[in-house]
Amino acid sequence: MQYANVVPDIKTDLTSQSFTYAIPPELLPKIKVGSLVLIPFGKRKIAGIITKITKTGVKGMQKEIKQIAQIINPEPVINEQHLKLAEWLSEYYFAPLSQCLFEMFPLPPKRKGHGKQKLITAQTPLPPIFAKLYAALAALCNNALAKDKQVIILFSEARWAKIFLPSLAKRFDRVIFYHTELNKTQRYNAWQEIKQGKINIVCGSRLALFAPLSRLGLIIIIDEESNAYKNDRSPRYNAKTVALKLAEISGAKLVLLSPTPSIESHYQYSTKARYKKSNRVYLIRRSLIPLYHPSITLIDMKNELRKGNSSLLSETLQKKLQDVYKAGKKAILFDNRRGAASYIFCRNCGYVLKCPNCDLPLTYHLNTPSLDQLVCHHCSFRTKLISLCPNCQSIDFKFWGLGTQRIEAEIKKMFIKPNILRIDKDLRSSPAFANATEDGRSSVINSEYDFIIGTQKLLSHWFEPVDLVAVVSIDNLLNLPDLNSSHRVYSIITRLKSLSLNSFYLQTYHPENFVIRSALQGNWEKFLQDELENRRKLNLPPFTKLIRIICQHKNEEKCKKDIKIAAEKLNSIITRYQSSPPAMLRKAMRADITILGPSPCFYSKIRGKYRFQLIIKVPDKGRGRNIPAPIINFLKTLPRNWLIDVDPVTLL
Repeated sequence: MQYANVVPDIKTDLTSQSFTYAIPPELLPKIKVGSLVLIPFGKRKIAGIITKITKTGVKGMQKEIKQIAQIINPEPVINEQHLKLAEWLSEYYFAPLSQCLFEMFPLPPKRKGHGKQKLITAQTPLPPIFAKLYAALAALCNNALAKDKQVIILFSEARWAKIFLPSLAKRFDRVIFYHTELNKTQRYNAWQEIKQGKINIVCGSRLALFAPLSRLGLIIIIDEESNAYKNDRSPRYNAKTVALKLAEISGAKLVLLSPTPSIESHYQYSTKARYKKSNRVYLIRRSLIPLYHPSITLIDMKNELRKGNSSLLSETLQKKLQDVYKAGKKAILFDNRRGAASYIFCRNCGYVLKCPNCDLPLTYHLNTPSLDQLVCHHCSFRTKLISLCPNCQSIDFKFWGLGTQRIEAEIKKMFIKPNILRIDKDLRSSPAFANATEDGRSSVINSEYDFIIGTQKLLSHWFEPVDLVAVVSIDNLLNLPDLNSSHRVYSIITRLKSLSLNSFYLQTYHPENFVIRSALQGNWEKFLQDELENRRKLNLPPFTKLIRIICQHKNEEKCKKDIKIAAEKLNSIITRYQSSPPAMLRKAMRADITILGPSPCFYSKIRGKYRFQLIIKVPDKGRGRNIPAPIINFLKTLPRNWLIDVDPVTLL
């Protein structure tokens, strides 16, 4: 009798990843490592993946070992490379191996649905803003295909892949779209085509990274700094980090393309010789084509207050908008918050209207389909606007803060029946956008709008340069106590500038801020120098590795107690080994491994659960995660409902 280590399709403890099953003699000739099988697990039967085959079972327990029930798929669903990748994913991100393995392939659909992808046949040429990027993609693909290698191209959003896919499919044979937008049957059929070697280029988002290509030679990541590449559920991997590991396992090259790469990527791949010598990772700072050189106007909003102008638009910007409107030109107005007011408070007692689930201010929305105008942007809770303060019964409320709806209302006051398009997360409720075409370049792009008002979503839906681009407010992002807030502001300003033909205006209460100054000047090197110096002082990435631990619970006191106990254990582990460590651990357990917290998360309550966190800072010495074994063992024993986020992209 032979035996198999099987990883079941169920969330397991990090200390118990696989289980031993006997292989029935009639199945033995068909069983391979990577096979998808049906196994008895408790009182039910579930799918599992074979990770190892041995001739001996658990010593002394052979009679108690259950047998594999059947083979679900005759061919292995996981190859050797992806098995290694899954094992690394599990270890690096403290995620159950089952979640890592079953993330990589689709289970056969139980019902046959519509399994054919809709052919994308858009005749609209690529917007000029993408010409340089497409040329780079085409050259890279040409080079790889000439060597009989296959290519993965990752985009931060499905719609970006859809924009480039027609042009790529027209130029190259055997190109496919592989993304979570596909239904179960479509994804399974696409996966089968890729596995059978029928595909040369796979386009998509994070999911495309796990396409079963046997001759992978090149991985390209567009806008690698995007938070969309970070999985928000377990395994909480960053596609860029996983792509680097996959390139190492498969021998492929990794190319990162971005006008504003992450601080970590620029530091690691542009300055460290260890990556240059490997000839594996290439960072290309593609420019958003500098076809236009708009005049730059920086407006200090403090001066507007001194002049008695309480409008959200400065007098200078109002005049420019009137000139642009009279000339029949278009203008873009940017604010990163949607709604009409960021929060509402009682002028009499200061009471703030908050979400009961998240303890965060409710945002006021105009013209909602229902009367529920107060919305929580974290859990989607909605409620009606109240007329009396629950605390003091006053009727005197103040609507505070900006938002795209408020800007829209302001523009409607200034002009007679202006043609306005608003692009934010409420976009799909817009009748104009409802007519959008499949390829992602909607009909709204070619419509005659006077004003386009939007949040950051605007940057992925509008590609036509306009006469005037104005940043109404960006200070809320600038002042966020977050790891990447400065980089995010620089990136947004840079991309908005690329949409301006003649004039670019930016309103702020912080005109001397180095991020704003560098972005307006287009001085990436200056921004990078200042940001790296700030991070060096604060001991933040790329100079350290971060691990974020979040405890969530409906009971606030229990949450506090549990996270405090975890913090004490962690500090005890470090202190114990620093005081009298074995020789092997003396160097690893240095004082520069630090624990921050416990403390409430910035968003301290979401969806009815209180949130407290610990941050572990580990020196980055260029040798991977570099976490001492005692800490690794401790993290593996944390409760399953706790969140462990390695290399977090946000600390909010």
